[in-house]
Amino acid sequence: MAERLIETPGRTTDGVDDRAAERAADRAADEALVARDPAVPALADLLDPAALARRVAAATGTPGVVTRPYLRYKPGTSCLLAARWVPDAGDPRDLLVRAYADHARPKLDKAMRRAAPDDVVLVDADAGLVVTGWAGDRDLPGARLLARDGARGLLARLGLPGAGPGATARLLRHNPERRAVLHVAGDHGGVVLRLLRPGTVARVVTGYGLLAATDVPAPRVLAHDDALGVVVTRWVDGDPLDALDAAGALGDAGLREVGAQVAALHGSAPGAEPRLAGDDVGRGALSPVADALAGLLPGLAETVGPLADALDRQPSPGRGVPLHGDLSLDQLVRDPSGALWLVDGDTARWGAPEDDLGSLAAGLVRAHDDVPTAAARLAAVLAGRDDAGAPAPDRTTLRHATAAHLLRRATEPFRRRETGWAGRTAWLVGLARDVLDGAGGDLGDVLDAAAERSGHRAGTAASAPGTPAVSAQPSAVPATSTAPGGRVPPAERIRYAPVARELADVLAGVGGRLSAVVPRPADRLLVIGTEADGRVVAGRWDADARTAARLAARIGARVRAVAGGGLVLQPDGADPDLPSLAARVRDGATLVAHRSGRRGVVRDPAGTYTKVTRPGREPGDVAVPSAAFTTPQVVGRGDGFVTTTALPGRTLHELLRDAVTPDAVLDPTLEDVGRTIGRGLRRLQDAPPPHGAEHDADAEVAVVARWWGLAAAHGATTAADSDAVVRRVRTALDAAPAARPVLTHRDLHDKQLLVHVGDDTVPADAVRAGLLDLDLAAVAHPALDLANLLVHLELRAHQGVCPPARAARVAHAVLDGYGHGAGSDPASLRAWATAARARLAAVYAFRPAPGDVPGALLTDLGRPLPPEPAPLTLEDR
Repeated sequence: MAERLIETPGRTTDGVDDRAAERAADRAADEALVARDPAVPALADLLDPAALARRVAAATGTPGVVTRPYLRYKPGTSCLLAARWVPDAGDPRDLLVRAYADHARPKLDKAMRRAAPDDVVLVDADAGLVVTGWAGDRDLPGARLLARDGARGLLARLGLPGAGPGATARLLRHNPERRAVLHVAGDHGGVVLRLLRPGTVARVVTGYGLLAATDVPAPRVLAHDDALGVVVTRWVDGDPLDALDAAGALGDAGLREVGAQVAALHGSAPGAEPRLAGDDVGRGALSPVADALAGLLPGLAETVGPLADALDRQPSPGRGVPLHGDLSLDQLVRDPSGALWLVDGDTARWGAPEDDLGSLAAGLVRAHDDVPTAAARLAAVLAGRDDAGAPAPDRTTLRHATAAHLLRRATEPFRRRETGWAGRTAWLVGLARDVLDGAGGDLGDVLDAAAERSGHRAGTAASAPGTPAVSAQPSAVPATSTAPGGRVPPAERIRYAPVARELADVLAGVGGRLSAVVPRPADRLLVIGTEADGRVVAGRWDADARTAARLAARIGARVRAVAGGGLVLQPDGADPDLPSLAARVRDGATLVAHRSGRRGVVRDPAGTYTKVTRPGREPGDVAVPSAAFTTPQVVGRGDGFVTTTALPGRTLHELLRDAVTPDAVLDPTLEDVGRTIGRGLRRLQDAPPPHGAEHDADAEVAVVARWWGLAAAHGATTAADSDAVVRRVRTALDAAPAARPVLTHRDLHDKQLLVHVGDDTVPADAVRAGLLDLDLAAVAHPALDLANLLVHLELRAHQGVCPPARAARVAHAVLDGYGHGAGSDPASLRAWATAARARLAAVYAFRPAPGDVPGALLTDLGRPLPPEPAPLTLEDR
């Protein structure tokens, strides 16, 4: 049962949507935040889009959903939310939701006085809650004028009469009480309308002036009004580069062009440009960011405080070069002629070039939630910058700038209410700390290579060691397309998770061996391996070293620094969550398996096996027809444990890998084993299905989505590739023929099948098959088990456990024993095999080994089952 790696309340399972675990963590963090801030009664409603949607639906009489949230939160005082209300009937509407503490209620009254009566959606004075249209933002006077006079009237007031009667304003972004950005389309050709707080207009206009004076295309200010807080600039029609990058259409050449554009910006020498106030209008001190992060997740307080202090001590470079100030791919637009424009000059200023590069690096990390992908793209940008002749950045300054921008962006997942915000925030903080400390994995390698110029040569892409090259795959190949033979195109990739590689190195360094890594959300990994003497050892890696230290203190172990976090090994069943496990080992039982905090299995001195779990999570009994498979008998059960008898025989896995198995066993006896297993599976499915939860196609897609989401979170793939694979699995399963659900093992593979061939209890010409570990048994499509077993046979050939010819012959024997049925229908088998290969590709991304096992599985994603059997050669034997 090596592939069953995820826990849900009540039992172990791999069938939970990855988003469900993230949502649970977010919900816990949100609830803790609400509990710490009772001063703002409506805070819980603003943190929960579904709860807010119910409130708005009750007020408007129409159900709907809340989308595009953006939060501003001041603990103990207020929470502001900009969001879009999408009713089931009617047009969407952009809203401003404000929740105040009692002492800030005058702000609620002021908001009500300034709002037009028909603009008020909901008022709950007792809860300090008011919901209005977005134009009710009292700190943006231009918004009220826009609502009153329309886009045409406002532009005419600014001296831009070219807006015709067809002028329409579309809200692009709204940061409550700070700014709103709109696109106004009309006869004038289109402008960007910025609504700001009065007093900030001069700063924005000066920033645009600085960009306009450089050597890069940038929109100019067409009009502005300090009192109204309005700035109008040209609209640049075209494609933002972040959208092209997400679609896989930017490529290496496009990223290099970005680097050349950055070099041109920093190499510009504006003449008599307006001087910014003190030239010190950079992003400011980081201590408020640290306070905000500590308020959101108190566990980060001991990290973010010293980190912000260290970053704030970085000296200012003085006047420096012209900077964009908030550089990221979404600030670059390719117009229809192919020209590359730099937009959004709000924060343009003078400073160190490393600041823009650090901003770009942090933006790439945020865009992909994946360090290797971000590093590969950044390497290509830096290669283009180097090709353009830009001087090498200073290593220390570049690392400081990147860490600072990562720390600033760590609040974004919360503000945007992203699923998994708590884990993403902690991850960004940890990455910022690593980058500042000289680590940072692939990202740190790219930053150092840029400073040394060793990775940037004309005509070559700069990549950090171990970083995949930026794909130059033509954008004409969609991410969901299938190459000839059902193979996955190069746009979809997966590799071994970097942290898993480091964990394998640590275990190897102490003479042990890593067997598997079980990913939890992005801040934790469970480790399964063996010690130098072959004994089973469990472990846990936490991104937060303090969390690791607490576990170590509870069991008297040490913490090993790995990948910016801490690894704690737990020998001999040591586990504070499973206290009886170590006690059984001390009493003479042999530890067979152990997953930290989840379960352990021991072989008792009496020869029985005991599975130890958390109380209440003991596996239940599943009735298997005796004509199908023999199964262990339960001989003991209690709170947190189940004891069963042992089954005789060897696992199919052992028979497959046995290089000295006699020919007489290989042919025909090993094939007889396959036929016996096939017949047993068919008999299992022919039995009346039990009552219980059904594992349908949606549940299987959720399994794949969870695994690929975890792989992306831990740097084994990208979010885009993850989504593409999940879509392919969904498409395959949707096309599979329907079938009557049957009893399935749900984790059937060669290590779960015991083969008993001829001894005192079984005739010499008979083969019996036993079945282990039915914890996940469910009612499902009959092709699920069959496809899972056959894909595992493919996997063993990829791993070198057995020759491909041997695996193919056993696969055909299994199908022969199973016979014709719904499970062996070619279309069904191919669809469920696609899901199995996709899941195992992500599972084995956490099991570093020679070769490219995850890539091999992904390459064969849509290939039919089984392969044609090849003649068995002496070498194969």
